Amino acid sequence: MAVLHAGLMLAPGTSAPRGHSHGNGSAAAAPVTDAVNEQTLGVIGLEIGTAMLASTLVARIWSNVQRTAAAPNLP
Repeated sequence: MAVLHAGLMLAPGTSAPRGHSHGNGSAAAAPVTDAVNEQTLGVIGLEIGTAMLASTLVARIWSNVQRTAAAPNLP
């Protein structure tokens, strides 16, 4: 989903693609600026990095659980 939204934000000539909106859609909403897009892309990168770190941690824990189950008396 992060990749999809990044692609939508980076679409040439648009800051909010037609047919794609969030919130109540009021006309008083401020236009999206380049600074906001850069911050959002930063958050997307942080989320992807956090997901990769979490998956690595889960894989290590799962590996230790399987090793302990196979040989419960070994340290």
